[in-house]
Amino acid sequence: MILSGLRYVIRQFKARVKEALENGCGSCTDKQKAGAKKVIRYLMKNKPDWWKELNDRFDPDGKYKAKFDAFLKEAEAVA
Repeated sequence: MILSGLRYVIRQFKARVKEALENGCGSCTDKQKAGAKKVIRYLMKNKPDWWKELNDRFDPDGKYKAKFDAFLKEAEAVA
């Protein structure tokens, strides 16, 4: 049961990550933004190698870096 729930979350993440990167999570709900911020902070602090791998995979040329940095600053201001 837990694995099937995790698989669902992973599928949802993969389906939406490109769109979220392209528009700075502009179409995300407040709940989705809060969840993303929580996960991002955790990965950056506790799993930097995973964080780097995600960046390398979903934004290898840094195309979305400016938008993503703005999203992170917003996340830090809220935290």
